[in-house]
Amino acid sequence: MIINAELIDEIEDLVELHNLNIERQMLPDNSNPFDLPNAFFKKLFRFEKEIMLQIITIMSPFMRNSRYSNAIPIHMKILTAISLFATGSYQTSIGQDFNLGLSQAMVSRAIKEVFNVSNQLFSNRYIRFPTNFDLNNIKRR
Repeated sequence: MIINAELIDEIEDLVELHNLNIERQMLPDNSNPFDLPNAFFKKLFRFEKEIMLQIITIMSPFMRNSRYSNAIPIHMKILTAISLFATGSYQTSIGQDFNLGLSQAMVSRAIKEVFNVSNQLFSNRYIRFPTNFDLNNIKRR
């Protein structure tokens, strides 16, 4: 009996899609990452939920809030970008993640906005580049 290779591939794709749908159904609420189990949340974002809430609270006033009904909420933009910063995953895989479900273009825009805001808010406070005086002292050591 000859089995069609295309048919086998199609069946394998259907099984994979079915398994993915089952995994997604097991998550409590895919629109609110804070409903994820703590370990899974920390794996995705590398922060505890309380710390992430503080980051969102600090950054939110500096983020653009869109008028469009299908706009990404500010907290999701921040979570999306931090997920990329934390894991180094590609933008497309972050957008396809269970709790985000965003296109690559949306992920890219969110990353750009969050990076710019975080750079303005945190770089001067937490990142200090050496001055010429500091560099000269380092050379002398």
